Amino acid sequence: MEIVSIIIPTFNSSNHIETALISVLNQSRSNVEVIVVDDGSTDDTKAVLMPYIASKKIKYFYQKNKGASSARNFGIEKACGQYIGFLDADDIFLPGMIECCLKEIEEKNMDLVSVDNYMVYLDGDREIKREKCSYDWIEKEPEELFCTFLRVGGIGGIYKAFFHRSVFNRVGNLDISLPVYEDLDLWIRIAGYGLKWGHIRKPLVQYNCRGAGTSLFTHSKQRNQDCRLLILRRYKHEAIRRCSHFRTEAGKQLWNMGRSYILENKSYIKGIGCLFESFCVDPDLKRPLNSLIGFLGNSGCVYF
Repeated sequence: MEIVSIIIPTFNSSNHIETALISVLNQSRSNVEVIVVDDGSTDDTKAVLMPYIASKKIKYFYQKNKGASSARNFGIEKACGQYIGFLDADDIFLPGMIECCLKEIEEKNMDLVSVDNYMVYLDGDREIKREKCSYDWIEKEPEELFCTFLRVGGIGGIYKAFFHRSVFNRVGNLDISLPVYEDLDLWIRIAGYGLKWGHIRKPLVQYNCRGAGTSLFTHSKQRNQDCRLLILRRYKHEAIRRCSHFRTEAGKQLWNMGRSYILENKSYIKGIGCLFESFCVDPDLKRPLNSLIGFLGNSGCVYF
């Protein structure tokens, strides 16, 4: 049986998927199962992959378009490896990604291990800028990490981690009802279960940013907030039980979301609901007072 299964979801990524695939096949470990889940592509993705399918270097599956989370979940069900990793079709594993993660997860008996990454901004195929993204703040006890994720967010996509396959048996797969922040939801559940989480302070994945509008996350600010609000509501009571100070943080987040719904999105019912919920969670009169002072200051009105 292969030790590692790498799952690559793809949708109309024929221009980039071969580069991503080669970055996996060129890793130093040979007993790697590569699973490509084609999420309803209408371009020539399959034609590009045919040499790899024919040579049995990859396992190719096609499904009707259901979204990246559904494709990843499909890959999890098909995976035979003891460990599971993910890669998006337009990103790449840097040399040593699989080897370093396997060494860390096996030697230290971890349930999963995450890594730092590079974010590379591209104009076509020309690199404009490269940034290193570090996540050493994740090296916390699960109790604290659970609340930290709800306070500041996660580490981004799950391509930054390797998982023992038992992780998904315990916490479940990705939530396909979340178009964005499904990775954050998974990170929170993993921390909530108290799983052993290691981290490698080395960039071993390259995330390619190909301009505005290429990521689902960039399409709708309100939809992004809707998903973040759903996650906060899903876990806030457990977070308050674990970390009493999170009550104030939850109240603050709900208040800010309410203001955003009203002032930026003109979604008044959602906004009022968040403001009311903010007081139910943490009845602090400083929030509306500070908002009023900020509003008066921005409008040029000052009262003594």
